[in-house]
Amino acid sequence: MDEKVFDLLEKVYIELQDTKKELKQDIKCIDSRLTKLEIKIENDISQKISALYEDREIVHDRLSKIEDKLDRIDNKIEKQEIEIKVLKGGKK
Repeated sequence: MDEKVFDLLEKVYIELQDTKKELKQDIKCIDSRLTKLEIKIENDISQKISALYEDREIVHDRLSKIEDKLDRIDNKIEKQEIEIKVLKGGKK
């Protein structure tokens, strides 16, 4: 009976050792893939995010300039409308 228990324990121990080796290999594989992913994020994705931010700033600046120009045009139109009203009023 003791021998059967010992054999069973030995089998369990061997299986645990094999499982431990497999887990170590899996962890190494995951670690390697994680390292590759970190490098890709740092080199590729970070640069793309920075470029997008810079482009957004450029677009924002251009929109601000366009809004300023539209405001100036609107002011000129309002002044011209007033001048036209004054001129039309003076002819009556």
